[in-house]
Amino acid sequence: MQKSLLWKVSGNGIKSDCYIFGTFHLGVKPNDKTLAQYDSLINLCEAFYGEMNFDSVNQKNILKHAFLKGRDLESCFKPEDYQWASKYLLDSLDIDISDYKKFKPAFIQTMLAAMELMKSKNVDDKSFSIDQKLFSLAKANHKILRGLETDEMQAAMLFDETPVEKQATNFIEGLKKEADDTGMMNKLLMYYKAGDLENLNKLANEPGAGIDMDILLDRRNKKWVEIFVDQASKQSMFIAVGALHLPGNMGLLNLLTKRGYRVTAVILK
Repeated sequence: MQKSLLWKVSGNGIKSDCYIFGTFHLGVKPNDKTLAQYDSLINLCEAFYGEMNFDSVNQKNILKHAFLKGRDLESCFKPEDYQWASKYLLDSLDIDISDYKKFKPAFIQTMLAAMELMKSKNVDDKSFSIDQKLFSLAKANHKILRGLETDEMQAAMLFDETPVEKQATNFIEGLKKEADDTGMMNKLLMYYKAGDLENLNKLANEPGAGIDMDILLDRRNKKWVEIFVDQASKQSMFIAVGALHLPGNMGLLNLLTKRGYRVTAVILK
């Protein structure tokens, strides 16, 4: 697979060339030249699609899915797992897990992933979001702004679709993976910056990564491809979604290829 984060989709009756860009949601900041090139490609398109429309995001819609109902965090875990996680988080991150007793394991796992990212030596800017930056460029250029899903749809997918006991299992698997391989986040960032989607996908699919690929990626990719098929004949699109949505058999690039589109890497210079 060619190393690139940016791909052009053409043919099969689409109105004009479309582009799909794989993002790393937080901490990776392209240089000004690269951002200007993204801006130029966005300007070639009529519509910008992100995972969500940031103008419509309401944090309350997200947080209401993060809370447990009628139980506390400890009840989601096997006793020995909860005890191990409590000690590991306190010793390694100075986090008292009991402070988060009202939250679902998946929400805490998401929070911890962001904290681990901020510790990585490969982070460029801790507060920078390429997703939001591209959205703002599209907005400044008066593009049609769309989200592939709403904030509430994404929160429900992250925190509701997986039973809390399975969330707890994923949580423990992810923590143990990080404990055994403290450089995992550095590897993710290294592969991402190299545009190496193939190895990024392999790393995310390693046993014990604590990622439910079917819920987080595969099901959403199927829905998003249908949105693309419906809209691509009507308007040209620049699509920016998490990079892990692109590679693999169930990735967007392969699914679009199977639907008859030409998908080619765009190499920026």
